[in-house]
Amino acid sequence: MCLMTRYGHGRHISTLSKQEFETYLEVFYFDIIFYLCCLGVVKTAILMQYLRIFTTRMRKVTVWATVIIGMWSVALVIIQIFTCTPIEGFWKVDIEKKCIPNLPSWYINAAGSVQRQPLFRFSYSLIVLY
Repeated sequence: MCLMTRYGHGRHISTLSKQEFETYLEVFYFDIIFYLCCLGVVKTAILMQYLRIFTTRMRKVTVWATVIIGMWSVALVIIQIFTCTPIEGFWKVDIEKKCIPNLPSWYINAAGSVQRQPLFRFSYSLIVLY
């Protein structure tokens, strides 16, 4: 994220040169992938801690939640990596490319995060009651 400010984040798009804009998009591309990887790792790490706490029945639920979150995270990373064909089409403006629109993919990511929040909140209350 700190690199983003060096390459145009925080400035209006009209003030960026074409080269600065392409560099910004390239850094942004890898920033999104890094963010999605970190999100998956953090959620999996929390669930791994639950495995240490819970016993039998809740342990199965935790394992299933870990599998679902892991698969969801891997799917999001793969979708993000192959958003454009060719891949550099994400940041190169002049080449011919075929891309998935970013906005729907970001909404799907947000919907998945919102959908999993009740699972985490429920499990937090179980820890307190446990």
